[in-house]
Amino acid sequence: PVATASIAQVHRARFNGTEVAVKVNLGHKRLLLADVDAMYRQAVLLKKLRLDAGLDLPSVVRAYRDICADEFDFRIELEKLERFAKLFRDDARLCETMATAAPLPNLCGERVLVCEWLDGAKLLDVFRDSPPPPAPAILPDAQRRLFGSWTGLYAALPRA
Repeated sequence: PVATASIAQVHRARFNGTEVAVKVNLGHKRLLLADVDAMYRQAVLLKKLRLDAGLDLPSVVRAYRDICADEFDFRIELEKLERFAKLFRDDARLCETMATAAPLPNLCGERVLVCEWLDGAKLLDVFRDSPPPPAPAILPDAQRRLFGSWTGLYAALPRA
């Protein structure tokens, strides 16, 4: 793979002589949604115990769950990609600075998305070379109130 994330990998391939990007869904929707449901229960408990720093964490987690389910269906991503491509075609200013990969809809499905291959800068390189934006002042205070001395620590369980 040329790229990998939590639910998919992207591979570079050739189709009828054209270089393409093939995004393959390898995620486990049921497991991810079970994890998000557990996060929701924890958010509700934090709110009831008033350990949520005044944030509405249950609403945030609920909204996150709503978008997570769609992430597993690449037909939805294909629709969004086609809408963006139309917006870019219709706006000459956008066409000068950005591009969207043209999808090959006849090769796409729920777990596979195929688009033309576009060469460009890696997003991490763009971020690395750009100055960081100023952080909102509320975040450090909210982190301190939510997590106390645990701020900056992260733990995750590996999945088989």
